[in-house]
Parts: sequence; C-alpha cells; structure tokens
Amino acid sequence: MTAFFWVCKSDCMFKLEPAVIAALITGLIALLGLIISKESKVSEFRQQWIDSLREDVSAVIAHAEGIRRSCISASIGPPADAGRQSLWDTVRDDMAGIKKKSATIRLRLNPNEKRKNEKEANNLILSALKRYREVFDSSDTRLVGVDEVNEQLISATQTVLKENWNRVRRGERVYRITRWLAGLFVLGVLIYLLFNTVTINF
Repeated sequence: MTAFFWVCKSDCMFKLEPAVIAALITGLIALLGLIISKESKVSEFRQQWIDSLREDVSAVIAHAEGIRRSCISASIGPPADAGRQSLWDTVRDDMAGIKKKSATIRLRLNPNEKRKNEKEANNLILSALKRYREVFDSSDTRLVGVDEVNEQLISATQTVLKENWNRVRRGERVYRITRWLAGLFVLGVLIYLLFNTVTINF
C-alpha cells in the first residue's frame, strides 16, 4: 500500500504525505491557541470594563443622593448666608465626586458605537449625567428630580452592561469566526481522509 494520500483532479495526481497533513494540523492548532489566548484577554478586559462602569455609575448615584439629602436638611434650616455656606461645605465633596465619576463614565463609553441598542443606551447615560446638573441648578430645594435621573441612568447602564456581557459570553467576533473556520477545516480534513481511504480500498 502506498505511503501517500492521493487527490484526483482532472488528469493530474497530487500527493500529500501524512507528515504534511500532521504539520498543517499542528500549525493550525498553534494558530488557534494564539488567537484564543488573545481573544480571551480581550474578554477579560471587557469584563473588567463592565465591573468598572458598574462601580462608577453606583458612585454617581451615591453622590447624587448625598447632595439631595444635604439639600433637604438645609431646606428646613435657616436660609441665611451662613446656612448656604454650610450647605456648600457639606456637598462639596459629593459635587467633586459626581463630576469626577461622570467624566470617567464619558471616557469609558464609545462615542462611535455602531450597535443600535448600546448606542441608544450610551446617549441616555450621557443625557442623565447632564440632567444632574440641571436638577442641582433648579430652584427645587428638595431635588425631587434626582430620582428620575437615577432611574434613567440605572436603566440605560443595565442595557450597556447586558450588551457587553453577552459579548463576553459569546466570545469576541474574531474568536467566533476562527472557531467556525477551524471547524470547517477539521471537517474538510476528515472528508479528505475518508475519500482517500475509500479510493485506496477500491
């Protein structure tokens, strides 16, 4: 029995040694290993991004609630200049915190996002961050609008987190494409070996 696998095409005969096939498979496995390792790292970074965004949004809401509580407390006290100065001293750290975290959230979001759901959610998050300033600058001393803004921010953030978590669960696009190509390659090799086994037997 010949030591070669034969492939018939028109009137020509091409031969591939088992060692060549083994080398191709080994090279493919090595390439897959590199791609999977790289894409796994990307997914790991995306998971860290998800956790960081969740923490930043939670911090913004906590700061907003802190400002509202301070304003409510101040609204039942004396409206003197000393009282206003005392209020500013109380909310100063929360105001600085909400500005810092809002800036961090803006930097985390992709301004050129193409996915419809995530793009709309990103816009709602940015809108909520702007609305905080409008609520704080309003004449409402109890800042009742904070609740509505908080809900908008939470809802939009949940959409963004869900979209990105699904991407982590499914794997990055390059990983998914590589997985399908690898499957097709293995299937092609199996069909090739089966075809040549039947040909040799005949």
